[in-house]
Amino acid sequence: MLAFNFRLKFIWIGISLLAFASVLGACGGTETAAPVIHTVVVEKEVEKEVVKEVKVKGDTVEVVKEVEVVKEVEVIKEVQVAPAAPLTGDGVQRGGEVIFGVRATFPKKWDMTQDSVFSSPQHLARHYNGLLQFSGRDGSTVIPSLATDWEIGADATEFTLTISPDAKWHDGTALTIDDIVWAVDRYPNPPEGIKFPRVAGFKGITSVEAVGSDKLKITIDATDVGFLLELADPWHIIVPRHIAETGIDSADKLVGTGPWMVDEFERDNFVKSVPNPNYHRNAPDGSPYPYLDTITSVQFEDNEAAIAALKTGRIDWLSEMNVESTFNFNKDEGDSFNYEQWINPGLTRLGLNNTRPPFDDIRAREAVYLAVDRLAYIDILQTPGLPTLNKPASFFGSTDPDWDNVPKLYGVNPHSRDEALAKAKRLAEESGLLDMSGELSILVNKGGTPSAEILKQLLEESIGLIVDVEVTDTPSMFARFGEQDFDLGRYGTGVLHLSPMSQILADWAPGAGRNYGWEAPQNWLDLLDKAKRTLQGPELDAIFAEMDRIMRDEWIPSVPLERVSGSTVISAPYIRNFDAVPGHKFKAFQLEDVWVTSDAPSGR
Repeated sequence: MLAFNFRLKFIWIGISLLAFASVLGACGGTETAAPVIHTVVVEKEVEKEVVKEVKVKGDTVEVVKEVEVVKEVEVIKEVQVAPAAPLTGDGVQRGGEVIFGVRATFPKKWDMTQDSVFSSPQHLARHYNGLLQFSGRDGSTVIPSLATDWEIGADATEFTLTISPDAKWHDGTALTIDDIVWAVDRYPNPPEGIKFPRVAGFKGITSVEAVGSDKLKITIDATDVGFLLELADPWHIIVPRHIAETGIDSADKLVGTGPWMVDEFERDNFVKSVPNPNYHRNAPDGSPYPYLDTITSVQFEDNEAAIAALKTGRIDWLSEMNVESTFNFNKDEGDSFNYEQWINPGLTRLGLNNTRPPFDDIRAREAVYLAVDRLAYIDILQTPGLPTLNKPASFFGSTDPDWDNVPKLYGVNPHSRDEALAKAKRLAEESGLLDMSGELSILVNKGGTPSAEILKQLLEESIGLIVDVEVTDTPSMFARFGEQDFDLGRYGTGVLHLSPMSQILADWAPGAGRNYGWEAPQNWLDLLDKAKRTLQGPELDAIFAEMDRIMRDEWIPSVPLERVSGSTVISAPYIRNFDAVPGHKFKAFQLEDVWVTSDAPSGR
């Protein structure tokens, strides 16, 4: 619990892949029921086929399963933070409007599959479905989306999904199984000139085929017990071929199958959505989701304007507030708002362009890696009087099972700093890095500028390397990273990865959406293949530890800095069924079951 004087829901997210073990052999998922005012405990017997272990003998993979009869206990709780409003028979009030503020750069592309900015799902994802999705209640339970149920082959290389017969595109066009085959196959085989920066684990798909008129079979290149999570990844939406082939270049082309349809929009400003009258997923009352009449996402690049809008009731919640802004907001508003705080997962790093001098030489990369005093960097970033949430990270960020030992690593541990600094100076001289002093720059977005300035200072003080700081907008920054048009780049990954494998597939593996020219050595790639065949446990942890060691000692694609600091969502007390942590960290922005009590404002 943070030592603030306001009511705070403080959450640390640590999710094991084993949490999904029961899903691997099951068919379909169910959502948590709609919130009620009192705590309800439900106990029921459920028959489950559970994956117990995966045995690998040579090239043979054997999946051992057991059928268990277990008792599931569901605890459903809604904390009343505002006067009770009249509710319908199922405990939810339909109707009303929600306007929420987004604290980030507006998406550069209307096609969110081609963008990597975290504001894209907040503005756009509600108009689409994936094959599966993460529950907005916990962000970890895999539930239906376009698929109503699913089966996993014995060796976890084949995944067969049954598609809802009731889904159709917003423009009335029928949704066919061939549409879905095309949309999924597009990820591992993008059209010429198109990049999917968040493709992650879909790069391992080897075939996508229809099985009859209502089933889809996806085959991947190796056993991967975590692939089900990729099917629920919010970036892996299903887009319509009859729209996407000519380009999703305007909001009026946001034609999906999702719970919301675009009503009004203004580039770089807002997207207003109304319910899809033909939505295929029903709420517990038997009528289709969503509950609200309208939902609008509004962009705020200016912090003061966003806070003013929240205070005056022009928006109902505001995302991604840092600890300092939250602290100051609460001094004015107190408990008239709800505050949900979490320690951000992910990783902030200093990327090094491995494809051109000087960082095509591993000696130059190691010089920078050792030159940056990460404990000093975190200390300078820290705001006096506020909790210390930053922590040094490995290449796998907050997913690293050995994360707590990062401060003991060579070059991070204060006792090794003098020796590490001497080595950094020697390598900087030998590699010719210092010959380019004054010619290099750190590419960064506006929000990361203070961090980049600290890195600039530390590099000059430690090894005498002078660099500039080049500031640009977030979409342009990531575009230049993708084109490998940078020297050094400071950026972060705030999206929650469920395991080191998820982080690897997004950032480091060949073809990963945020692999900006990193070419892994063969011994690392061999371990990656082995990790895909191993269930979570001590053996897998040891594999990841060795992969991280190789990245530190033999590869050094970048300099891992820290876990991203804490963020807060501030919301009005009449908002129901929007859980900030699943929403923002898992990008669970379908918003199909969000509702408001009768005292919520309307007609804005």
